[in-house]
Amino acid sequence: MHREITYTVASNGCFICTSHKPHYTGYPQIKVKYKKQSIHRYLYQLMYGILSNHVVHHRCENKMCINVEHLEAKELSVHDRDHHAKLSALQVLDIRQDKGHTQQDLALLFGIKQPEVSRILRGERWAIL
Repeated sequence: MHREITYTVASNGCFICTSHKPHYTGYPQIKVKYKKQSIHRYLYQLMYGILSNHVVHHRCENKMCINVEHLEAKELSVHDRDHHAKLSALQVLDIRQDKGHTQQDLALLFGIKQPEVSRILRGERWAIL
């Protein structure tokens, strides 16, 4: 059995998880059958069933939100395409060519998270460039 999931309700309707700390990815995690997973995905699957080849996307863009009404399943390819839309090709090239900033600095400059910068630099994102 896992620890109880608690939350507070924000003015925009987000259910902000208060019972579990965020993982380094920014999402609160829960252990289910000895395996960690994001709470929002766990709750979405309880409501709508197991998802394969899909991610559970926050329409509210709040990683700590666990309100299933703010979540939607997206095919992995669609989700990746949406993520690419946050940056232009020129911005991606700027990130790859920048040698004077840390990944954290680049994330702040471009309004994305550090793990996304890392994926861009490793060629896991925007591989077409």
